[in-house]
Amino acid sequence: MRNKILLLIVCLTQSVLFASGGSIYTRLGLGELNYNFSARRFGLGELGYALSDREFLSYANPASWNQIGLTKFETGIMINSVTQSSSSTSVFNSNSYYTGLVVGFPISRENGISFAGGIVPYSNVGYDLIADEKSTLVDPHKTSYKGDGGIFKIFFGTSYRLPFDFSLGASFDYYNGKINNTTSVAFEDSSDFRDATFRREFSYHGIGATLGLISSDLSKLFGESDFKDFRIGLSFSPQV
Repeated sequence: MRNKILLLIVCLTQSVLFASGGSIYTRLGLGELNYNFSARRFGLGELGYALSDREFLSYANPASWNQIGLTKFETGIMINSVTQSSSSTSVFNSNSYYTGLVVGFPISRENGISFAGGIVPYSNVGYDLIADEKSTLVDPHKTSYKGDGGIFKIFFGTSYRLPFDFSLGASFDYYNGKINNTTSVAFEDSSDFRDATFRREFSYHGIGATLGLISSDLSKLFGESDFKDFRIGLSFSPQV
């Protein structure tokens, strides 16, 4: 934790000359976490945990699969754009990546039993930054920070419609991936110091599960005729 805090302070105080890819903050932890894979989920503000949809698939809450009527699949491409600025400079970064594939089909429409599975990104790391550094301890030099990789999730699960129109869902999740961080220091030709490169590679793998629940329509409790289809959705997945 101390190393991460020190790194963040150094990055904020340096004069950034060049940066590309994603945000430098993807260096911290597992990178930038992905909570959805579709433009529709973004349009809902990355919400929709209580939404049972016949036309779209969502891995955020397995209980939402109870309304699947036909075999479906979804895929997409994500484009991220980040503008980072300070008092002296401004940098625009942009990157894109494949958001995976999700497939679902009904088993019993009457009972809300459906199966869904797929492979989606869980986190993404992508940055390339060069900083001009000066110190009283060493000669002036340029430090390059590069990172790439990420973690993906393979999942499959099922849903079931309970009595009183409650819906329950569960999925098995498998996580795997690699994250590479490279730091390079380059001195001027006249310097007595030598260039150096430090590379770290992290491999991740593990298993998990996601449990989901969607309530029945609670709008009748409010006594408003214009207030319809009010539901509460819950989704729980242990932290990786």
